[in-house]
Amino acid sequence: MGKIRKQGNKFYCEIPENVIRTLGLQENDEIEFLNVYKDLFVVVPKKSGLSDQEIKILQKIGKIRYDKRTRDTVHKLLSDKERDIFEDLKKREIIFEYRKNGRELYGISKNYFKYVVGEKRNTKEDTKFSHKIIQNEEEFQRFAREFEDSIKAGEIRVLKGFDKKYYAINTSVLNDVKGKILECIKTTEKPVERIAKETGLEGDLCKCAIEILKEEGVVFEKSKGWYKSVGNGD
Repeated sequence: MGKIRKQGNKFYCEIPENVIRTLGLQENDEIEFLNVYKDLFVVVPKKSGLSDQEIKILQKIGKIRYDKRTRDTVHKLLSDKERDIFEDLKKREIIFEYRKNGRELYGISKNYFKYVVGEKRNTKEDTKFSHKIIQNEEEFQRFAREFEDSIKAGEIRVLKGFDKKYYAINTSVLNDVKGKILECIKTTEKPVERIAKETGLEGDLCKCAIEILKEEGVVFEKSKGWYKSVGNGD
């Protein structure tokens, strides 16, 4: 647990040692507090830059196709010393792991694209994020760092549900599906599965949108797992 203390006109936050180790921080490192939702903040290390060796490793990985960046493929390109640096980049969330089509792959945080030869910022995976249900805190920390700029800009909405999962959705996607979902549950409450079937939308997309719409006050949960639009006789 952290502790706040005041010295002069400034407040200081004491951060537990295990958090410092997890974030890979050292004395005099700078950190940022990313406000992702109301009173929910994420601590983000503010790195000044990368070493030549770290940049070289990112450039090597950047030349591998997204769907080929498996552990075996990446490790074959790296020397023993480079693998140690690679593991450090993972701890610092500069390189992250994600699962796609049943395979574990490596990605590079978009904050470090400028160092990478061959990394394209306008790829579908970067600019076309739609929605995601995030299962736990560790996964959310990775997500928040990867999409830090988009969350700050309001391009991605994130909410923590009562089930302790996080629901993230692209704001433009939410605007596209909002009317269809509200119309579907205008006169009677329905579960997510039925809403998805009647609207033709994917189930997780419906769930993410509904969680945000609940927070906006235009949808309410009439009974557990059953949703209805607000202002139609209730």
